[in-house]
Amino acid sequence: MRQKVEKKILDYAILREIPVLGICRGAQFINIAFGGNIEPVADHVGVHAVKYENKPYSVNSFHNFGAGIKNLGIAIQPIVFAEDGIVEAFTVTNKKILGIQWHPERAEGNEELFDKIFYKHIGFAI
Repeated sequence: MRQKVEKKILDYAILREIPVLGICRGAQFINIAFGGNIEPVADHVGVHAVKYENKPYSVNSFHNFGAGIKNLGIAIQPIVFAEDGIVEAFTVTNKKILGIQWHPERAEGNEELFDKIFYKHIGFAI
């Protein structure tokens, strides 16, 4: 039931060009909705290193599933990667949709990195 409701909400937002932010499971859901899949990942609980525009950052992580480069949905553009190649953030081509695997609202959420990608890919500051 939850999947059906979330899919309707996502479809509604896309149809009406409403920006969408998926955090953790929300990012995984968006990837699946665009035809990708997720798979178990190791060492993604705790703080770990990621790269955005070839610059290193540190983010928190609470997920045991992730999207690898081979498993991205149609139109998904990866923008942040963990050291093991797992996609930690992505956008959807020609849409104001951003998915991130970490929790910016929690400790070690790296507000600086979140603000950069949100502003660049969604188009306004929060």
